[in-house]
Amino acid sequence: MKVTVREKVLAKGMSGLYLDIYDKGKRRKKSLDLKVYTKPKNQKERNYNKEVRLAADALASERYLD
Repeated sequence: MKVTVREKVLAKGMSGLYLDIYDKGKRRKKSLDLKVYTKPKNQKERNYNKEVRLAADALASERYLD
């Protein structure tokens, strides 16, 4: 099984994060309901993106271990 975090561009300068789960040749998508700034304008937005991506990676790792 392989799990990757993907990013899909949404409206208003935001991107949504979701998991691509490949298992036995089939792909499933699972929305994480997490959003990041596509083009962060200041340090606050960059820090927010960093924290959200770390959370997404933790969820991906958790899913991989299941």
